[in-house]
Amino acid sequence: MGVLSNALKNGVVGEATRAAGDTQRTVAVVKSADESNNVCSVTYFDKDGKKREIKQAQVDLKNKDWFPKEKDSVLIDVSGSNSALILEQYTEDYNKDVKSKQQLKNDVSPDGDGTCCGQLF
Repeated sequence: MGVLSNALKNGVVGEATRAAGDTQRTVAVVKSADESNNVCSVTYFDKDGKKREIKQAQVDLKNKDWFPKEKDSVLIDVSGSNSALILEQYTEDYNKDVKSKQQLKNDVSPDGDGTCCGQLF
């Protein structure tokens, strides 16, 4: 190892990594989902860039309106080599993936004074 690598490993960066307890937050892809048992099988890339699979990743139950489906991208916390918690659905572009699918259900401008003619904004 070079001088810079050793300095980073043994210096502040190395201490912060060890203090984190080897927990990694990363993006994963769901291979299969088992909603009745609240687990999914996911694949992700670890800190060393190696592709890993976790067969029994638990799903955080605070997501009441969503459960992962096959091929969903999810944000996970990985602790150890075979333990993970699926936190939420991952999206790279909120406007394209989420906001574009939302629909306005009510007229937000009254027709009373004739200024907006009841247009939907």
